[in-house]
Amino acid sequence: GRVVTAPTNGATGVIPAVLMYGYCFEDLGEEQMVDFILVAGEVERYSKKRDNFGGDGGCQAEIGVSSAMAAAGLRNAEEVRQVKY
Repeated sequence: GRVVTAPTNGATGVIPAVLMYGYCFEDLGEEQMVDFILVAGEVERYSKKRDNFGGDGGCQAEIGVSSAMAAAGLRNAEEVRQVKY
């Protein structure tokens, strides 16, 4: 199998935890969860392009980027839900 970490091994719990929160408490549907993951991935791509957070920044940079990914993903998913419904 394949192990996918987002953005790094040190911060892999943030994205699934916030996504599960959105599913359980914000009633996000499948479409909103896909939007969450896409937006979070774009934040990570931008961060990775700007800086090598996994090596130089250490744990603080990793958790900072994953928190930004989760916040952007959840905010976008909630906005899509509000506009659609």
